[in-house]
Amino acid sequence: MRAGLTERLAQLRRDVPARQEGVDGLRALGWSPAPGAVPWLEADVLSGVDWTVGRAWTAGVLSRAPERTVGALHVFVGVEGRGSIVVGDEEITVADRQVVIVDADRDTQLSSVAPWARLEWVLVAPALVLSRTLQPHAPVVVHDLHWDMIAAMTNTLVGREPAGPVADSLPPLDGIGHVLGQLLLVALGDADLLAQPQGSPTAEVLMLRARTLIAENFADPAYAVRDLRRDLALSNTHLHRLFADQGTTPRRELEARR
Repeated sequence: MRAGLTERLAQLRRDVPARQEGVDGLRALGWSPAPGAVPWLEADVLSGVDWTVGRAWTAGVLSRAPERTVGALHVFVGVEGRGSIVVGDEEITVADRQVVIVDADRDTQLSSVAPWARLEWVLVAPALVLSRTLQPHAPVVVHDLHWDMIAAMTNTLVGREPAGPVADSLPPLDGIGHVLGQLLLVALGDADLLAQPQGSPTAEVLMLRARTLIAENFADPAYAVRDLRRDLALSNTHLHRLFADQGTTPRRELEARR
């Protein structure tokens, strides 16, 4: 749960040197820290046949090679702090209690200036891939109940005391990947309904929201197009199409307001 993760984060702040088990945990999630690039890190991880779950705390830069398994997804759930995920030429910012899903078969880089606490799942979930509620790379704020369930499931799996290989210490867990995928389907579906109770907002409503956000944040020099996209919960393509229909771009509007 959030309290347990926050307490663990405070404890780890007092233990700044990187620990080998943290490096091993990050490698189990697919991350490779460059020498000297990650000054502070920790990770607890458990893997099954078609899934890996973990909770991680890092500051610095990590890179991840593409997953070989076709259809694999990488799920990030923000707990405390803020991190950036770069997939191709797209940068995604993940804040507290936000969920972001990216294709695990693409080169990915992760970075954070300050320690960032998060949950991560890597799983094969065909039903989730085919779902119309899935918007890859779009940060989603899920309902508190679903966030608590995601955190509880992750903590239950990785918070156990080590007792040897998974096969020797746990009952068969072949269905865990399916359970994780179904939980995400419900969480994303309900988040979509809560955000759009009367159907999808019109382009006019979205533009009004966009201009309101620009008016509220233009004085902050750090506020960028990626932050506008995150606050609107739109994909990069959708955001630029929205402004293109008005004969402009998000960056041009932001710079003009400044």
